[in-house]
Amino acid sequence: MEYLKIEIEEEIKANSIKVERVEEVELRGLLDYLDLNFYGGCGNLDSFYIQRACRYYDENFWRGISKHPEEFVYLLVVDEKWHAWKFEGKEGLQLLINKTTAFRFWLLDATRRVLVYFGDSDCVHWSQVE
Repeated sequence: MEYLKIEIEEEIKANSIKVERVEEVELRGLLDYLDLNFYGGCGNLDSFYIQRACRYYDENFWRGISKHPEEFVYLLVVDEKWHAWKFEGKEGLQLLINKTTAFRFWLLDATRRVLVYFGDSDCVHWSQVE
């Protein structure tokens, strides 16, 4: 059962958030892009393998996503498989994160140069490519 996808889709609909789901070929391309640019092509999108990552603890990171200067518009999660959404703006993404239960997630900015992973240990992994 794709429990995260279901929960996220329900909140998107309930809050009329403007977003498009990234699916199939586009999703595979996005995951390949992340692997190549942020994980060194290792084929494993585990946070342990993020390259050039600054790691720090911030239990409230998820509350301040919209306050960052980066325009985070991509949300990626994994349950039985990968799911991704592209939001019209970071405010919609912030609203969704505020309304859903705690889960680990990846954020990618609109330029696709900044990747953030936020896990269940409150550790933020922040990586940027040139």
